[in-house]
Amino acid sequence: MDSVELELVKRAKKKDINAFEQLFYRYQKRIYNYILGMIRDTELSSELTQDTFLRAYHSLSQLKKEEAFTSWLHRIAINLVRDKLRKHELNTESIDTPDINESENKYSVEIPDWAANPREISLQDELNRKIHKAISSLPPSQREVVILYHLEGYDIQEISRMIDAPSGTVKSRLARAREILKQKLINYIS
Repeated sequence: MDSVELELVKRAKKKDINAFEQLFYRYQKRIYNYILGMIRDTELSSELTQDTFLRAYHSLSQLKKEEAFTSWLHRIAINLVRDKLRKHELNTESIDTPDINESENKYSVEIPDWAANPREISLQDELNRKIHKAISSLPPSQREVVILYHLEGYDIQEISRMIDAPSGTVKSRLARAREILKQKLINYIS
């Protein structure tokens, strides 16, 4: 965390709404992407993202170390997602079943490099859809570590603190998830 962010957190803890708003704009996309990766519903992801920041604002005084703001914020999002998954048992998709309607893919697709030929673009899009579908088919505990590690870029220790689990458990979940993904994506791995 840089000194500007650290100062924003300190000001936000003193209920400076402008400082908190700046933190929201810095972290909103990252939190939203994590939640979307876990539940694959854009509307619900937006709601849970808002809930995450509302809870963070109201309980910011409980944050002991300003430097830990990012992990703490993700922890709130993780708990909200876990609660939602537990209460509503949201559907996950199996990579083994065909898509009924590919156009309803709820993941955002990156803008393609137009220098590539259309066949390469099409193949890359298909691979991205299969990867997202494979990740979505993982059990929630494995899906969350894959998203936090590979998509969000957190290290094992940070994830361990976020999900309140020993680092060995995080490594184990990550290894099992990678093995499952490898088996599910075997036809796409060259």
